[in-house]
Amino acid sequence: AGGLASGILASAVGFILVVENPQVDPMFGLNITILALVGIVIGGISSLRGAALGGFIVGFILSILNTFLGNARVYAYSYLFLAVVIILLVRPGGILSKRNEMERV
Repeated sequence: AGGLASGILASAVGFILVVENPQVDPMFGLNITILALVGIVIGGISSLRGAALGGFIVGFILSILNTFLGNARVYAYSYLFLAVVIILLVRPGGILSKRNEMERV
């Protein structure tokens, strides 16, 4: 049942992406994939809640940066990745990593 639900969700997201950008090329969906991976790393790879929190943080940071940067929006991803580096320096396992997992890292 879980596999069916995730397959349905993945196909719905794929449909939305194709409707938004009907031309498919080798770089199709790369930005979304990178942002998803960044969110997972920020939140903590071992935790589903951490991954969800990381995705929320990525979206929040990007929307704040796009709002306040104005014409300098092209630097939003640079500032996002700088925030990722700072977060990972403070919490190497991600925001919701457990104490024993941080010791392993």
